[in-house]
Amino acid sequence: MRRIIYAFAITDEEKDAFERRFDVQLTNLYGLTEAMELVTLAPLFGDNRWPSVGLPIGEREVRVVTEDDADAAPG
Repeated sequence: MRRIIYAFAITDEEKDAFERRFDVQLTNLYGLTEAMELVTLAPLFGDNRWPSVGLPIGEREVRVVTEDDADAAPG
């Protein structure tokens, strides 16, 4: 195994320790019951910005919004 794709919150320390112990790369994803499948996945190749949950999968559109449903500012 070279990579494990997972969907649960872990600390930087837990991630680093697991990758060292098992010599494997962890890759984040994000899913929602309401979406009935995966929503985002961190890139499998190239820049894998930890702890990002990645980019929308397929033709999904993803927005981050404020409490009043306005688009949130980057960051």
